Amino acid sequence: MVKKISLLGLSVLLLSQAAVADDSNPWVGVASGKGVNSYVKKGTFHNSNGSSSILLQQEDTNDKSITYYQVSIKNRDCDNGYGKLSYFDLDGRLAFKADYVSQGSSVAATIGDVLCAVKNTMDNAQKG
Repeated sequence: MVKKISLLGLSVLLLSQAAVADDSNPWVGVASGKGVNSYVKKGTFHNSNGSSSILLQQEDTNDKSITYYQVSIKNRDCDNGYGKLSYFDLDGRLAFKADYVSQGSSVAATIGDVLCAVKNTMDNAQKG
């Protein structure tokens, strides 16, 4: 079972520069599943060249290891409600891809929902 947090609240938090100054922990928990906790880093969301991305920290709860990725989704996949998430290591090499289905029950679906919610919040703010 994947635990999810409010996407609207998370979008506001990730886009707010004041949130980073007010909270010493820049990582926000977004999902947990069997053996893994996932966190995104405030202030690392980017939207360019038709894709949205954010820095992700994954904690393996079994061996207590931490792995970092830049996770990316094509904006059209957000609009369609399904597609692929691309996980890149910090050198920019593709580590793996995961299926994304909006409101799905996987950790990847939750991370995709977070990326798409932040993208949509930015789009709506730009429209006025």
